[in-house]
Amino acid sequence: MATMTKKWLKQHCIEKKLYRSPPLNDKLYLHFQGFMEIDNLEEYTGLVALFLEGNAIESLAPLEHNTMLRCLYAQQNCITEIDLPSSLTELATLNLSNNNISQLENLGQLTSLHTLQLANNRLKSVEAVSHLKDCPSIGVLDLSNNHIEDGEPEELLEIFKSMPNLGVLYMQGNPIVSRFSFYRKTLISNLPKLGYLDDRPVFENERLCAEAWKRGGLEEERAERGRISQRKADDDERQANFMREMRLKGESKQKEIWEQRKQLLAQHGIHIENLDEDVECSEPDEDEPEPFELVAARKKLAEYSARPGEEEPPELTAARKDVTSKGKSRQGAWQPITGSDVEGKENDSASAPQFAQPEVVDAFLTAHAKVPSITEINARVQNMETSAAIPQSHDKEEDEDIESIPLTKTISESTPLKNKIQEIDDSSSGTKWAHKRQDEEVQSLQTHSVELCNEDELDELD
Repeated sequence: MATMTKKWLKQHCIEKKLYRSPPLNDKLYLHFQGFMEIDNLEEYTGLVALFLEGNAIESLAPLEHNTMLRCLYAQQNCITEIDLPSSLTELATLNLSNNNISQLENLGQLTSLHTLQLANNRLKSVEAVSHLKDCPSIGVLDLSNNHIEDGEPEELLEIFKSMPNLGVLYMQGNPIVSRFSFYRKTLISNLPKLGYLDDRPVFENERLCAEAWKRGGLEEERAERGRISQRKADDDERQANFMREMRLKGESKQKEIWEQRKQLLAQHGIHIENLDEDVECSEPDEDEPEPFELVAARKKLAEYSARPGEEEPPELTAARKDVTSKGKSRQGAWQPITGSDVEGKENDSASAPQFAQPEVVDAFLTAHAKVPSITEINARVQNMETSAAIPQSHDKEEDEDIESIPLTKTISESTPLKNKIQEIDDSSSGTKWAHKRQDEEVQSLQTHSVELCNEDELDELD
């Protein structure tokens, strides 16, 4: 067996990276070393925590000089009696589990003792633990697996009632527990600070039911359970009302914001109708709702048939099915511009999408006499190229006259032509074909970069 010598203790402190000077150490690890007795700890006056478990120690009396000790772990030893010195007034945690203790004693002098662990000892009777009446400071008590059987349950209950700070109690593994009438209810109702009993905590509702049982038996306990259920239902209703009010306030605020946005759009000539029928306020935990402008546009677009050969969003498909399911007839397929077309026929669809046709652009150009149409300009350019390719006999003076004609304006720079292109753009804005037609013809005119004279000189050349 190892001996607790000063040399060994100093070397042990070095190995555990503790201080070489004994008074400076506040903890000392001496567990599982095979010591039979405590010795040479007088110099370790600063000890706060001492670990002695797993040895063969029989007595704790040599700790009288360690007055600052707060935690003593002496489980799994050979201690048969508690002979702690009275100088350990600071001791708060004492673990004496798995020893051979048969009688509790010398604990009342430990005025700061809070946690006492005595599991797996030889405390066989209520009389063996009666010394606990002198330990009012204990808050955590472990007496499990001591085989306490002798004595009356009422006597043991009185011992526990004399411990006003008792909050945690472990009593499983003792036969006397089975002799209690309603063991758990009895202990809970008589120990007001008990928060943990054996294998589970003591919740508020369990305490209320136990106290009601103590007052009036099972009938009072049933009544208390009914009151608990009613309080829970009231709390649930209050929470539901609170959440409902929050949701209504959120919807009201959201609708107010939408109305402000609608008014702002109306000031710029954009009117949104029947928005409330299509947009609902989202739940607080859902994604943010779509902008109402997008919803209104999808609703308008759903009134027309799908464009062939083009893939459309699933939201638009669903909206179109919804329109059909409500019995509403679609306003028609994609058609030319609303109103009278080129041939003077009235368009049946009043709100069909505007789709400009090639004849519309030519008719628009022909209707304005001041500026020739694009077709006429192309024809004149071709005539000029043909005339230039055929040699003609004419006087030198005519050549000089022709050369003297100022050709300072190109098609791309001609002010009347630029204005006409802008008018074409305005008349066909919003249509796919008009943009494409306009871009192709303007690009063709700019590519040639043929310098032309003003309109009177063009007539003379023709």
